Amino acid sequence: MNELLVCEARRLRDRCDAVGYDPAMQGASAEDLLAIRRTFALLRMPLPSGLLSVYKVTLGIPQIQHANSILSRAVDSGSRSERYVDFLGDVSRQVDLEKEGVLEIGRAATADLLMNRDGMFGLEPVYHDDGTVTFPADYTFEDAFPLYVEATIRSLDAEFGEG
Repeated sequence: MNELLVCEARRLRDRCDAVGYDPAMQGASAEDLLAIRRTFALLRMPLPSGLLSVYKVTLGIPQIQHANSILSRAVDSGSRSERYVDFLGDVSRQVDLEKEGVLEIGRAATADLLMNRDGMFGLEPVYHDDGTVTFPADYTFEDAFPLYVEATIRSLDAEFGEG
Protein backbone atom coordinates (compact mmCIF):
# COMPACT_ATOMS: atom_id res chain seq x y z
CA MET A 1 0.00 0.00 0.00
CA ASN A 2 2.89 2.39 0.65
CA GLU A 3 3.83 2.17 -3.05
CA LEU A 4 0.47 3.73 -3.90
CA LEU A 5 1.05 6.48 -1.33
CA VAL A 6 4.51 7.18 -2.76
CA CYS A 7 3.04 7.45 -6.28
CA GLU A 8 0.28 9.75 -5.02
CA ALA A 9 2.81 11.89 -3.11
CA ARG A 10 4.93 12.27 -6.25
CA ARG A 11 1.83 13.11 -8.28
CA LEU A 12 0.79 15.79 -5.78
CA ARG A 13 4.31 17.20 -5.46
CA ASP A 14 4.84 17.36 -9.22
CA ARG A 15 1.45 18.98 -9.90
CA CYS A 16 1.98 21.57 -7.17
CA ASP A 17 5.48 22.30 -8.45
CA ALA A 18 4.06 22.83 -11.95
CA VAL A 19 1.65 25.57 -10.83
CA GLY A 20 3.05 26.87 -7.54
CA TYR A 21 5.42 29.76 -7.00
CA ASP A 22 7.56 27.97 -4.40
CA PRO A 23 8.72 24.37 -4.93
CA ALA A 24 7.93 21.45 -2.67
CA MET A 25 10.58 20.53 -0.14
CA GLN A 26 12.99 17.66 -0.82
CA GLY A 27 12.27 14.20 0.57
CA ALA A 28 13.18 13.18 4.11
CA SER A 29 16.64 11.95 5.02
CA ALA A 30 17.20 9.33 7.74
CA GLU A 31 17.88 12.21 10.16
CA ASP A 32 14.65 13.92 9.09
CA LEU A 33 12.68 10.73 9.74
CA LEU A 34 13.95 10.73 13.34
CA ALA A 35 12.94 14.39 13.68
CA ILE A 36 9.48 13.59 12.31
CA ARG A 37 9.07 10.86 14.91
CA ARG A 38 10.12 13.34 17.63
CA THR A 39 7.59 15.92 16.38
CA PHE A 40 4.72 13.43 16.53
CA ALA A 41 5.86 12.23 19.96
CA LEU A 42 5.96 15.86 21.18
CA LEU A 43 2.41 16.34 19.89
CA ARG A 44 1.35 13.01 21.44
CA MET A 45 -0.07 11.94 18.10
CA PRO A 46 0.19 8.59 16.33
CA LEU A 47 2.42 8.55 13.26
CA PRO A 48 1.04 6.46 10.39
CA SER A 49 3.76 4.61 8.49
CA GLY A 50 2.13 5.77 5.26
CA LEU A 51 2.70 9.39 6.24
CA LEU A 52 6.39 8.61 6.71
CA SER A 53 6.39 7.23 3.15
CA VAL A 54 4.90 10.50 1.90
CA TYR A 55 7.49 12.53 3.80
CA LYS A 56 10.22 10.49 2.10
CA VAL A 57 8.95 11.96 -1.19
CA THR A 58 8.60 15.53 0.12
CA LEU A 59 8.93 17.06 3.56
CA GLY A 60 6.25 19.62 2.71
CA ILE A 61 4.36 21.43 -0.03
CA PRO A 62 3.70 25.19 0.21
CA GLN A 63 0.29 26.76 -0.18
CA ILE A 64 -0.95 27.54 -3.67
CA GLN A 65 -4.64 28.50 -3.60
CA HIS A 66 -5.07 28.81 0.13
CA ALA A 67 -3.34 30.32 3.14
CA ASN A 68 -2.20 26.95 4.50
CA SER A 69 0.29 24.38 3.25
CA ILE A 70 -0.83 21.62 0.91
CA LEU A 71 1.35 19.31 3.05
CA SER A 72 2.61 20.60 6.40
CA ARG A 73 6.16 19.76 7.41
CA ALA A 74 7.08 17.81 10.52
CA VAL A 75 10.75 18.90 10.57
CA ASP A 76 12.08 22.28 11.69
CA SER A 77 15.63 22.36 10.38
CA GLY A 78 15.86 26.05 9.48
CA SER A 79 16.40 25.43 5.77
CA ARG A 80 15.47 28.15 3.30
CA SER A 81 12.86 26.01 1.51
CA GLU A 82 10.84 25.31 4.64
CA ARG A 83 9.92 28.92 5.36
CA TYR A 84 6.97 28.63 2.98
CA VAL A 85 5.61 25.44 4.54
CA ASP A 86 3.67 25.36 7.84
CA PHE A 87 5.31 23.42 10.70
CA LEU A 88 3.20 20.83 12.58
CA GLY A 89 5.04 21.54 15.83
CA ASP A 90 4.40 25.30 15.74
CA VAL A 91 2.96 26.64 19.00
CA SER A 92 -0.23 27.81 17.28
CA ARG A 93 -0.71 24.30 15.84
CA GLN A 94 -0.26 22.82 19.32
CA VAL A 95 -2.91 25.19 20.72
CA ASP A 96 -5.30 24.23 17.91
CA LEU A 97 -4.60 20.55 18.56
CA GLU A 98 -5.42 20.92 22.25
CA LYS A 99 -8.59 22.93 21.53
CA GLU A 100 -9.92 21.09 18.49
CA GLY A 101 -8.46 17.62 18.96
CA VAL A 102 -7.17 17.46 15.38
CA LEU A 103 -3.87 18.09 13.62
CA GLU A 104 -3.87 19.72 10.18
CA ILE A 105 -1.58 17.63 7.98
CA GLY A 106 -2.59 19.52 4.86
CA ARG A 107 -5.12 22.00 3.53
CA ALA A 108 -6.05 22.68 -0.05
CA ALA A 109 -8.78 24.85 -1.56
CA THR A 110 -11.35 22.04 -1.64
CA ALA A 111 -10.15 19.52 0.94
CA ASP A 112 -8.51 19.31 4.34
CA LEU A 113 -6.35 16.45 5.57
CA LEU A 114 -6.85 16.36 9.32
CA MET A 115 -5.88 13.67 11.83
CA ASN A 116 -7.53 13.14 15.20
CA ARG A 117 -5.86 11.78 18.32
CA ASP A 118 -7.04 8.27 17.44
CA GLY A 119 -5.00 8.40 14.23
CA MET A 120 -8.07 8.61 12.00
CA PHE A 121 -8.27 11.12 9.16
CA GLY A 122 -11.02 13.34 7.84
CA LEU A 123 -11.31 15.33 4.63
CA GLU A 124 -14.42 17.38 5.38
CA PRO A 125 -14.27 18.41 9.03
CA VAL A 126 -17.27 19.60 10.99
CA TYR A 127 -16.45 22.47 13.35
CA HIS A 128 -18.62 22.57 16.48
CA ASP A 129 -19.56 25.53 18.69
CA ASP A 130 -17.54 24.10 21.58
CA GLY A 131 -14.36 24.32 19.46
CA THR A 132 -14.04 20.62 18.74
CA VAL A 133 -13.82 19.10 15.30
CA THR A 134 -15.29 15.82 14.10
CA PHE A 135 -15.29 13.98 10.80
CA PRO A 136 -18.44 12.78 9.04
CA ALA A 137 -16.33 9.87 7.80
CA ASP A 138 -13.19 8.44 9.42
CA TYR A 139 -10.44 7.19 7.12
CA THR A 140 -7.09 5.56 7.66
CA PHE A 141 -4.22 7.55 6.20
CA GLU A 142 -3.89 4.98 3.43
CA ASP A 143 -7.50 5.68 2.38
CA ALA A 144 -7.57 9.43 3.06
CA PHE A 145 -4.38 10.53 1.31
CA PRO A 146 -5.32 9.40 -2.24
CA LEU A 147 -8.72 11.10 -1.84
CA TYR A 148 -7.00 14.28 -0.64
CA VAL A 149 -4.57 14.17 -3.57
CA GLU A 150 -7.42 13.69 -6.04
CA ALA A 151 -9.47 16.59 -4.62
CA THR A 152 -6.41 18.86 -4.54
CA ILE A 153 -5.38 18.08 -8.11
CA ARG A 154 -8.95 18.54 -9.33
CA SER A 155 -8.98 21.97 -7.72
CA LEU A 156 -5.61 22.91 -9.21
CA ASP A 157 -6.74 21.73 -12.65
CA ALA A 158 -9.91 23.82 -12.37
CA GLU A 159 -7.93 26.95 -11.53
CA PHE A 160 -4.77 26.53 -13.61
CA GLY A 161 -5.87 24.13 -16.37
CA GLU A 162 -5.14 20.45 -16.55
CA GLY A 163 -1.52 19.51 -16.10
